[in-house]
Amino acid sequence: MEQKRTGLSYVFTLAKGERGKLGVGMLLAVLCSALSLIPYLVVYQILLLIIQNPTNVNLNSRVVCFVLKGMGENLRKIAMHITNDFVTSAVGNNFKNGVATWCYFDEFHILLRDPLTASYFVTVWKMLRKQGCVPSALTQNVKDLLASREIENILDNTDFMVLLSQAQSDRAILAKQLGISEHQLSYITHSNSGEGLLFYGNVTIPFVDRFPRGEIYDLLTTRPEDLAHERTDE
Repeated sequence: MEQKRTGLSYVFTLAKGERGKLGVGMLLAVLCSALSLIPYLVVYQILLLIIQNPTNVNLNSRVVCFVLKGMGENLRKIAMHITNDFVTSAVGNNFKNGVATWCYFDEFHILLRDPLTASYFVTVWKMLRKQGCVPSALTQNVKDLLASREIENILDNTDFMVLLSQAQSDRAILAKQLGISEHQLSYITHSNSGEGLLFYGNVTIPFVDRFPRGEIYDLLTTRPEDLAHERTDE
């Protein structure tokens, strides 16, 4: 009487031959890859359950801000993809209504760490601009920004750029990447607040911007001395 084979014994039988070993190896590799995705899928489903519920945020407001700062590394990746989907949808809807969409991405070097998010931003700079999207990226970490493989595609589709004071190592990288002369580099070397270089197409212009103090300045400033002065006044 033939003994009944279990799933595991059948796998071991297959593994006896060379082709069987290769097939089993491939099968195990696929299973391991599938299992590694389970935590991400679970988190993704949890996030979907959260965002499908009614929100107290008016997503049709003229200004919508997403803050991912407090999230862990893995959770931030998933949240970024959901945010990107919202941006794409908002740009498409605004374009149908003849409205431009201004998108500001702060700490841009962090957003480029994830390959999928980085490729998405290439799409933003190449394709969504044709739908009235005006993307702007902000960062203080030039080395990390230029380390991304996608940054060249983004820079090639950037018509306007502002550089403020830069560290010596960053200036060397920027000079090579953007073709900045020694004289132009002097404007971003130990320069004061509001001083730097402005790039518009093939034109490079040094600038000095003395932003007037007042209500708007108080809303925008992040300088510790200004914030301390505000707390003193209160």
